[in-house]
Amino acid sequence: MTACGTGKESASSGNLTSEVSNNATKTLEENQEEPDSSADEKEEKKEDSSVELPYTIMFPMHSLYVKGPNSYLIEYGATTFIVVEGHTLIGLTSDSFVDASTINEPSEILDAYFDSFKYGADQFGSGDPDRFDIRESREVEIDGRKFWRFEGDLINKLYSGDEIRYFVVGYTFFWDDTPFQITAIVFTEEPEQAEIDKARAYVDEMVKTVRDKR
Repeated sequence: MTACGTGKESASSGNLTSEVSNNATKTLEENQEEPDSSADEKEEKKEDSSVELPYTIMFPMHSLYVKGPNSYLIEYGATTFIVVEGHTLIGLTSDSFVDASTINEPSEILDAYFDSFKYGADQFGSGDPDRFDIRESREVEIDGRKFWRFEGDLINKLYSGDEIRYFVVGYTFFWDDTPFQITAIVFTEEPEQAEIDKARAYVDEMVKTVRDKR
């Protein structure tokens, strides 16, 4: 895929799963564990979650892992994008070149990692990622660890100067003093409520599975 021109427009107008480049996409066999096949475990997943997370995925540049959906992976520098379905992507961002000592709170990670995130995000949608507009946020504690949950829009700027808003929801957090970010983006200007709810469900369940062992 290209960062401008017709390649970028095609990514915004159709199903993202069918638009990803074979050159950028990494196979499940290369990057993910085989899914659990136990009937008991599958039944437990259905009871505990509204989404299925059968694969283990590693954050970029760090040995931290999270359970994720069965889909394509595309790596752009410090962000790995999971192409979920329809217009939805989930970005896992962790950049070892960002000075973590300058980030004091999980809420500051979103700004500190924006350049790392937008480097990959500008391959999708229309225009170029300019900033986040966060409307709702709160601290969440999971297994004694503090996470910052955010919801709002990713604002892309068109060459005309107009702006397009794409729904985003996700989490930022520290693990062993290293900042990490999980961001789900719905790349359509008028997303259906079902797409928004699914994006929320994915990140809410994924963040519960973060761990430092595969």
